[in-house]
Amino acid sequence: MRETMKACERLVRLAPLACLPLTTLAAEPQNSASPEAHESRAEWMRGGCGIMVHWLYPKTGEIDTWVDAFDLNGFLSDFDRTGADWLIFTIGQNRGAYASPSATIEKYAGPGHCSRRDLVLEIARAIKARGKRFIAYIPSEIKANPTMHAGFRWNDDDADRHDFQNRWTELLEEWSRRLGGNCDGWWLDGSSKRFHPNGLDIALWTKRLRAGNGRAVLAHNPGMRLYNDLFGSDYTAGETCFIREAP
Repeated sequence: MRETMKACERLVRLAPLACLPLTTLAAEPQNSASPEAHESRAEWMRGGCGIMVHWLYPKTGEIDTWVDAFDLNGFLSDFDRTGADWLIFTIGQNRGAYASPSATIEKYAGPGHCSRRDLVLEIARAIKARGKRFIAYIPSEIKANPTMHAGFRWNDDDADRHDFQNRWTELLEEWSRRLGGNCDGWWLDGSSKRFHPNGLDIALWTKRLRAGNGRAVLAHNPGMRLYNDLFGSDYTAGETCFIREAP
């Protein structure tokens, strides 16, 4: 464990904007009409562990400057030292910038939000080449990202978020199809009723997230608690502030 944490510290030095919780995730089917299907999807997680690297655009300069400077070989070298079975990596969060190109974002929000370099795809391919698994992190809301509100129809007064869900999942489908079999799963942040008072259209999200890989595992993060009671999840998101809380 000490060697793993040292490697994680090196990863943080490589990407100083990263938050790197070391996470053990257990396959745990959630509220599904067919639990067998959910269990079989996430079975590869059972008994293993992964890490999440929260790499973010720092809100200064162009996104291309930061993405182009990302040391992929150094990052992968330190990932290898952790011994992790899978990597969760951010496509982006709520800073209006994403480490993967997107025609959908350009269509709805204009240029300047996405990098030319597809860093996410590069990392995913490299992780898969190592016989490991890759999970993409992306929020299911953009409340703190006003630069995207108009284009993606985010409206704080709309409890259903119907128009937003349609457009945002259109974006996720684009990324899902490009990543294809290189993406083994998704970690969806902000899926709770704090951001979606009337809940998500789970059928829509599931269909579009799995457009590129029908076996991808999904986790809708309900917030800082260890269990996941959100329908549509194959495994527990596991967000926590204290390692001592882990089961």
